[in-house]
Amino acid sequence: TSAYTNLGNIYFNLQDLPDAITYYSESLSYAPNGNTYLNRSKAYFMTGQIDKAYSDYQNAVANGVSEPGFLDAIKSKMPN
Repeated sequence: TSAYTNLGNIYFNLQDLPDAITYYSESLSYAPNGNTYLNRSKAYFMTGQIDKAYSDYQNAVANGVSEPGFLDAIKSKMPN
């Protein structure tokens, strides 16, 4: 799973967000990981998929990882 997460990170850093999401998803299909959920959440956010970003953020928190400033950014983009 770490290999897929590493590939996701590489694609994220290259701003190839669809491929980053694909590799993060593959990693998560093997084992939940808070950091991977958070990274995929950021990729979803950057591609305008706010609902998916929020869902993944919740999964990150459930797996022990949070970034309150990022949660605020997600919530600022959600409809009231």
